[in-house]
Amino acid sequence: MFIQQTPATKNQTVVLNIPSKTNTPENDSLRSILEAQSSGNFYRLSRTEVIIPKQSDITSPLSYTFDQLDKLYDLEENWNGYEVASPNPDAIEHARSWIGKLYLETQEKKLRWIKPHVTANEEGNAVFEWAKNKRRIVIYVSPKNVDFLKIWGPNILDEMIDGEAMNGISRLSIWEWLLEL
Repeated sequence: MFIQQTPATKNQTVVLNIPSKTNTPENDSLRSILEAQSSGNFYRLSRTEVIIPKQSDITSPLSYTFDQLDKLYDLEENWNGYEVASPNPDAIEHARSWIGKLYLETQEKKLRWIKPHVTANEEGNAVFEWAKNKRRIVIYVSPKNVDFLKIWGPNILDEMIDGEAMNGISRLSIWEWLLEL
């Protein structure tokens, strides 16, 4: 079969690259299933796999972000010198799934992609951060929840808002807000 699979380690996401011009019975069947699940440009994302067409301009932004998430596995307790927890592996996996979905949703809507800054917080959650002009988004991913903070100034009462970002509608709304200016 002409499907290339990147092996998973440490419960990493598996990326399957499906050649777009390879016509085999296996690829045709797989492609028709995937196209039925999507608009034909981007495919299924689950906790354990991302399926996208083989195009370097699609995979490279995610590869960088996934590499940054993988580095979180290596952080031990007290990683920043302030007696903090090591990143929770379940939070890292949830973050991988969440960011993959956000990326696919932005590309489906033909929105600009900005690579996030990836880190962890003192509670062991994975954290994504973006900044554009005077706007900033911080996403906190725990094993079960995803919370956001939108920041457009220093005043905590008038220039910041927080909430949950668990589904596609909230993910896209946050992203579109970042890109508005």
